Amino acid sequence: MGTVYDLQLSQTLFDPNSWWAQFLADYGEFPGYICVYLAALSFSLKNQYRRFWQYLRPVIGSIVLFFMIKKIIISLHILDQTLLLDVLLYSVCLSISIILTLFLSTLPISPEFSRITLKMAIIFPLFFVQILKLVWGRVRFRNLTSDHSNFTYWFHPQGLNGNKSFPSGHVAMAWMTFPIIFLIPPTNKQIRFLVLILVLIWIFLVSLSRIIIGAHYLSDVVVSSLLGTQIFHNLSSRSTKS
Repeated sequence: MGTVYDLQLSQTLFDPNSWWAQFLADYGEFPGYICVYLAALSFSLKNQYRRFWQYLRPVIGSIVLFFMIKKIIISLHILDQTLLLDVLLYSVCLSISIILTLFLSTLPISPEFSRITLKMAIIFPLFFVQILKLVWGRVRFRNLTSDHSNFTYWFHPQGLNGNKSFPSGHVAMAWMTFPIIFLIPPTNKQIRFLVLILVLIWIFLVSLSRIIIGAHYLSDVVVSSLLGTQIFHNLSSRSTKS
C-alpha cells in the first residue's frame, strides 16, 4: 500500500504549518527516552554492579534531562544560550535526577519491562533504524524537488547520500513506549487493555505527524511499525519462555 500511495498521500496530507505535527516532531521522542531511562534505572538496581550504578545513575539521568529541557528552551526561544545558563540548568537537572532516582528506586518495576525495553532500544532505534537510514538514502518528501523527480520507492536504496527518510526514527522511539504494558500486573486486564490502546494511539499519532510534516512517507512509518511489532513479539516470546 505504501508503495502505491506514498507520494500521493504525502501530497494530500503535507502541512508544514501543522502545530501539533511540529510539536510531535520536537518532543515526540521524549516518552520513548523516558521509558529507556526508567528501564536502565530498574536494570541497574538489580544487577551485580548496582554499587557502581549507584553513582552513575544520577549523572546519566541528569544528562538526559538536561538535553531534553535544553531542546525545549531552544525550540521555544525562551532564553538565550550561554555557558552560565547551561551550568545552572545542569545543576538543576542533577538535583532533580538525584531526587527522581531515589524515588524510582523504591518502585517495583517489572523485570520484563526493563529487559525488553533495553534490548529493543539497542536492536531497534539504535541499530536497525540508524543503519538503514544511512544506507537507504531516501529523500524526505519536504526535500523533494518541485517536480518530484528525485522521489524513490522504499525498496530502491540509494546508498550513502545524506538523506535519511527510510525508516522513521520517531516511530521507532514511539514503539519504545509499548513495553509499558508490562508495568501493569496481568491481573489488571482492563487497565492493561486501556494502556495498550493509549500506546497504540500514541504510535499512530506520531506516525501520522511524520507524514504531515513531510519528514516521512507512509512506507517509512509502516516499516518502522512492522519492525517494532516483530522485535517486540520476538523479545516478549523469549521472555515468556524463560
